[in-house]
Amino acid sequence: MGEDVSKIDLGGWREPFTASGVRPEGEGVPAFFQVHEVGFKVVGREWDFRHVCSPFWRAYFNTKAGAAVRHAGRRVELRPDRAVLVPAETVFDCLPGGEVGHIWVHFSLPITSPKVTAPVVVTLPPHGKLLAREVQARARSKRGDAQLNHTVLAWLHALWGCAELGGQAPASPRLERALAMIGGRLASPPAVGELAQACGMSAGAFIRWFKAETGTTPSEVMTQRRVTEASRLLRYTDLSVEQVAAKLGYANRYHFSRVFARVAGCGPATFRRGAGA
Repeated sequence: MGEDVSKIDLGGWREPFTASGVRPEGEGVPAFFQVHEVGFKVVGREWDFRHVCSPFWRAYFNTKAGAAVRHAGRRVELRPDRAVLVPAETVFDCLPGGEVGHIWVHFSLPITSPKVTAPVVVTLPPHGKLLAREVQARARSKRGDAQLNHTVLAWLHALWGCAELGGQAPASPRLERALAMIGGRLASPPAVGELAQACGMSAGAFIRWFKAETGTTPSEVMTQRRVTEASRLLRYTDLSVEQVAAKLGYANRYHFSRVFARVAGCGPATFRRGAGA
């Protein structure tokens, strides 16, 4: 995976409003949504951010029209009849538009999910609107309990079920097997030979096949997954940079920091300090 120069020039991953959200208790649905943070806030002209980019997906919903997000010159309005899903690794702007109630959810998808590179507008069905109101009420209370987690998961499932994702085909069972091995062993990544054997192929054939399927190499996917998990730990836990490095199997903080900066465009300490930009 090559370095995203535009991201590095912008100073790396940056997220607005994370300081005032809550982290729900409980686990996400196995192998699908992993909810990191939920928040509700009345925002106005201060909701003005440029070049936001993070390793997490996010769902945005506003209680009335006015604000918008902008990606690649396209303005996407935030309104009470729709939600907007912004994919991970997507650079976008937050555009204010008067005082509005604003819901945000930060979440991750499994490694086998379709690759999406632009915001997705989801017209809310009736049950999606009801769930949005319930998410708002529970997030407003600042109680990160299991009920909040369940409500958010139900809302995300409703959004995902209505999302137009371009009809992307799911990963093949063989690719899912390889990606699951990578995702399940971030602290001790499997060797290429081990992945190839699990897929019933020689190492050389596996590398060629994997690149044809994903556009990148197994080692780069491993690196990306480890850095994404590291960013989650840095943002949502109190582990030190050294502890995060050790948890993900890096020999020391310095090696971990070099790898993290190559992928994220900033070092782990900078990412942690700037997460609430």
